[in-house]
Amino acid sequence: MLASISAEIVVRQIYYVPWEIDPEFGCIVKPGTTARYRLEGNGVSRWTANGVRAAAPVDPARKPILVLGDSFTEAYQVSDEDTYTRCLESELRASAIEAPVVNAGRSGASPADYVADVERNVRRFNPRWVVVQLNEEDLTGDAWRADKAHFSFEHGRLVANPAPPKAQSAIARFVWSARQRSALLNYGIIRLQQFARAFDTAPPLFSAAGPRPADGEPCSYADVDVAAQLGAVATAYRDRVTFLLLPPFDPFVPMRRTSVEEAFRTACRFHGWSCLSLRSEYDRFAAEHTSPYGFPNSGFNVGHMNPLGHKVAADLLARELRRLHTDALL
Repeated sequence: MLASISAEIVVRQIYYVPWEIDPEFGCIVKPGTTARYRLEGNGVSRWTANGVRAAAPVDPARKPILVLGDSFTEAYQVSDEDTYTRCLESELRASAIEAPVVNAGRSGASPADYVADVERNVRRFNPRWVVVQLNEEDLTGDAWRADKAHFSFEHGRLVANPAPPKAQSAIARFVWSARQRSALLNYGIIRLQQFARAFDTAPPLFSAAGPRPADGEPCSYADVDVAAQLGAVATAYRDRVTFLLLPPFDPFVPMRRTSVEEAFRTACRFHGWSCLSLRSEYDRFAAEHTSPYGFPNSGFNVGHMNPLGHKVAADLLARELRRLHTDALL
């Protein structure tokens, strides 16, 4: 018993992210929680209602800037003051733009979620502007997985479908409840899930074996329309959107764009959308032998954005939002 109590105390210093089910927002970090995440990076974060990363709720009457994104925006890996959302709010305030920035990032979210949830997001947050953080997986496989909120073409039109309902057995409900009471159990289950995913995606042991098929990813980049996805998000939020793309970083050829990026750039230019890419700053990272991704406890240029990446993302967004403010759009 003493060993279990000691292990629980130790694990809570390494990983402590309790969740709860919200009727509208689904699985969110329990409001009022101070979460700790030291599996990748070293982040301490505070959370409030509606799955928002903040110390206290933001009054919708203040018409905040709403930031939507996946785990790169949720950013367990860095502490509150290092997130690009917090840095952005500070930079705007320094420019005499008093606009709260709401971090509503959610691991696993994609453009299909942002379109499917538009009514809820507008009603709950009343944003004056929306920042949508994207990566290449969002625009290829992730937004098309049938087991979550996903896009589909119906009668030649792109449609955002909500996540299908999931039945939960009595055992699953019991395990869920136990996980919220014990960081040790929660961490153990998460590690087992990570090992299972690593096994499922491991390359074949022998060259004669074929690669494992990817579950839940029914389409490739050639099958989807990047412009249509961006357009669906822009239309949902009445074109009051800035897209922020986080492309992969190769320190040897830092400015070489991928085909997904080219499609992103082409669509943005054609439609006149407000679009940014962290790629514009990659020559700086290469010259300084740094990367916007990775931590000492995970590896160079691996995984999520580190504080340097968050700061550069905030700088890019601040410049763009200042421009929009000057043009009386913000």
